[in-house]
Amino acid sequence: MIDLYYWTTPNGHKITMFLEEAGLEYKIFPINIGKGDQFKPEFLAIAPNNRIPAMVDHEPKGGGKPISIFESGAMLLYLAEKTGKFLPADIYGRYDAIQWTFWQRISTSRLRYSINSRARTFSLRQMNERYEKAYTIHLGFGVCSDLC
Repeated sequence: MIDLYYWTTPNGHKITMFLEEAGLEYKIFPINIGKGDQFKPEFLAIAPNNRIPAMVDHEPKGGGKPISIFESGAMLLYLAEKTGKFLPADIYGRYDAIQWTFWQRISTSRLRYSINSRARTFSLRQMNERYEKAYTIHLGFGVCSDLC
C-alpha cells in the first residue's frame, strides 16, 4: 500500500495517473497547500522540501522497511522501477524515457509557472513564443500526439 500525500495540482495528478494506470493500491492524504499543511512537522518528516506530492511505500520492491519519496519526477521513476511499467529495460529506451521525464518536469512545468507568475510583465507574444518553443520540441521528437 502506498500513502500518497497529495493536493489537486498538475504534479499531484501525474502520480495519481501513474498509480491508476499501474493498478497499484494507494490511499490519499490531502495536503491543503492553501492552508499551509505542507509546513506541518508530520508532512516535513516525509517531504523535507515542503512540497507535494510525496509518498510512503509500505511494500517496497524487494521488501524492507517503508520508503518515503518526494518530488514527482523521482516518484515516477521509483514507481516505474517498482512495477516494471512505462520504463523500458534496454539502455536506449530507458534513458530516452528518463530524459523526456526530466525535460517535462523542468521545461513545461516551469514554463507554466513562469508564464502564470509573470503574466503582467510578459506580452502575449512573448508567452506564445515560449509555449510554441516547448511544444515544437515535443512535436519534433514525436513526444506529443495531435492533441498536444
